[in-house]
Amino acid sequence: MTKRLSPYRLGATLYMPATRNDIAGSILHNEIDGLRSIVICLEDAVSDADVPAALQNLKQVLNALKA
Repeated sequence: MTKRLSPYRLGATLYMPATRNDIAGSILHNEIDGLRSIVICLEDAVSDADVPAALQNLKQVLNALKA
C-alpha cells in the first residue's frame, strides 16, 4: 500500500529568484531531495533592472514544466 502525500505536510518551501537559470532543471530532474513546495520570486530577490530578464526566464521555466 502506498502512502498518500498529505497537502498539510509540505515541509520547507524553497524560495528562488526568477533570475536563476537552473529552476526548471532542479524541478524536472528532482535535484532537490524532498522538494514539495517552491516559490519563484519576481519581487524581493530581483532588482528592478533585472525584472524583464526574470519575467522572460519565468516564461521559459513555465514552458519547460508544461512540456
